[in-house]
Amino acid sequence: MQNMRKNRVDDGSYGNQCGECAQGIYVDCFVTDWGCEPFSLWQLEGDGGLSGTCNSGPVTRSSKRWLEAGLHPLRIEYFQRGGDAKLLFRYSGPDTQENMIVVPRQKLGFPRYIGFMKEVFDVSEDDPTMLPPAANLGAAYPNARLLYRMDDNFQNTGPGEGDLSDEVEMLARPLYIRWHGYFLIANGGEYIFRIRSDDGGRLTMGGRGLGGESAVVTNDGLQEGASTQDFRLFMLPGLHPVRIEFFWKPDASPVVSVERPPGIQVLYSGFDTGGYFLSVARDRAGRVTQNEFDCELRPSRAVWQNLEI
Repeated sequence: MQNMRKNRVDDGSYGNQCGECAQGIYVDCFVTDWGCEPFSLWQLEGDGGLSGTCNSGPVTRSSKRWLEAGLHPLRIEYFQRGGDAKLLFRYSGPDTQENMIVVPRQKLGFPRYIGFMKEVFDVSEDDPTMLPPAANLGAAYPNARLLYRMDDNFQNTGPGEGDLSDEVEMLARPLYIRWHGYFLIANGGEYIFRIRSDDGGRLTMGGRGLGGESAVVTNDGLQEGASTQDFRLFMLPGLHPVRIEFFWKPDASPVVSVERPPGIQVLYSGFDTGGYFLSVARDRAGRVTQNEFDCELRPSRAVWQNLEI
């Protein structure tokens, strides 16, 4: 989760051991201030360089930990670069009568998070004047560098409102920011979606499968001051996957005719809002979430009934 910054080969970089990086060729490598990852040379699946475990069959790792009764936060990370690889996660202990078993679904739960996932990219090298093509399904620019990723309630994001404007101006470079998650419609019907942004903004909603998503509202291009675009759409009740994209480029001229506070605001109007235009994150972000509740893993009622208290 460090800021990934491209550099040239120096004494502190693994690039000194990579023939391509040493020649200034970065096609197959990602060079950062923390080293070099020459993908064509290292077998990243084994995480051990040339002596890694790739192509050597399954590898088992285990460790022990004392656990109190109750829920415990857990994160499983897995990377695969190709081939027919797989990850199996098992455990054993008092709950399993000391048998090593795959963790059953009844043991897993996912906390509901109110808000979106936000990703901020430095796109100085691409120096865009437009958003990436909508057909790219949310992919960033070719040379975009992820600065950070965080949970975000999508509050006070409008041009000049404060939080996001201050954040963007502080970074002071061409930026691409995207939020993704789910948006709740309680009452189906016709809605108007509105984007107000400086510079470019886009709202995309998804259906079932990759081919189901489409850009609902686009307010693209460099703006001299915030501008607005609307679109009418019939919405079914329930959670809808959404992606909000925003790019901003600092004005190169010392004087601009219109004050240009950066930011993006996504509003909607319809049955759920009483006809008023309100933020998609109204009700203290109660309308947006990172999780689709119907796909949430949680213990069944029968499991809870069998618990001894």
